[in-house]
Amino acid sequence: AFSEGDISLIREFFTARAHENKPEAPAATTEFRRGQKLTASYLAEPLPADLLAKLPSRQGLTYARVGDVVLLLAGPDDVIVDVLTDVFPATETTTPTP
Repeated sequence: AFSEGDISLIREFFTARAHENKPEAPAATTEFRRGQKLTASYLAEPLPADLLAKLPSRQGLTYARVGDVVLLLAGPDDVIVDVLTDVFPATETTTPTP
């Protein structure tokens, strides 16, 4: 499972780079459940190398991103071990003043 340190590191990383990495279509509306297999219908991307270098290596587990969700996956079947949602800061919408 993600530790508090992992969570802070991941959120800080994506907050600092929100303009570079923010997905066009957030995946937070999709429910990912621990213990379920990540289906091929989701495009899971590896985390950026500079973030992976800061996270602990976990034997048999991989980190992946689907939209604005970071997953910790187990084995060749990509079973979901943990889910971290809302890794990107919320986009603020402002109303222009006349």
